[in-house]
Amino acid sequence: MSLAGERADWVEIIEPKSREIMFANLVTGECVWDLPTGVAVKKAHDNQWWELFDNNTSRYYYYNAHSQKTVWHRPKNADIVPLAKLQKLKENTEIQERQEREKEMRERAMRNKSSASTPQQNGTDVRQNYRN
Repeated sequence: MSLAGERADWVEIIEPKSREIMFANLVTGECVWDLPTGVAVKKAHDNQWWELFDNNTSRYYYYNAHSQKTVWHRPKNADIVPLAKLQKLKENTEIQERQEREKEMRERAMRNKSSASTPQQNGTDVRQNYRN
């Protein structure tokens, strides 16, 4: 479905490895294989270029999924899909998930350390055995 005159938050893109069509929401960052019903979608075509960001050079680059060509300069007279925003959302999500895992591991290590510092035997402090 392509609706003229309406803002299309969803774009049709070609997944580079499988060459299958998928859909990306430019506002939320959601990527899905099946387009949600009743939404406007901008169709993929030969002159569609993805705008992405290269963290190593701090520059934008452009990728054409149809030809699988990558260029540094913004193609003229082309349909540019700003996927750098999705890329940033994905990176931020991955960083947040990694930080949450690291926090869990630190908390678990602290719990293990504190339980190891108080030796117990069947719920009773082992030091009681040597008090008499």
